[in-house]
Amino acid sequence: MNRMLLLALALAMISGVAGGAVAWAKAGDNGESPLADHIMSYVGGTFEIVLDSNPTTGYSWQAEYDAAYLELVDQTFQASSDLIGAGGTETFIFRPLQDGETETTMTYKRPWEQDALQTELYVVVVQTKVID
Repeated sequence: MNRMLLLALALAMISGVAGGAVAWAKAGDNGESPLADHIMSYVGGTFEIVLDSNPTTGYSWQAEYDAAYLELVDQTFQASSDLIGAGGTETFIFRPLQDGETETTMTYKRPWEQDALQTELYVVVVQTKVID
């Protein structure tokens, strides 16, 4: 009985992260547009991509991006509670390096598996900051 309950809870947590993952870009110190699929930023500023995650399942987000345009400054996980196995959010902070348009692909997968459970694509438009 306890095994069935644990299995049911584990499946509920996995499906909650996989099926209802929320992705958004969050304004950093440069006021870019916080849209989910298009991000506006400027050279020298920063922007964040924040995704629901649960690394206790073996899954984590992996970023693929053009290093000529973007630098990954930091990657963190913040649990939503103190409970063992709790999900939370994974945050990626990027710094644009040059003007132009590039793509960032985020894949939610286990490192030892080929196929991703989920993929998110972001178009990043980088412009020169205009000083008023």
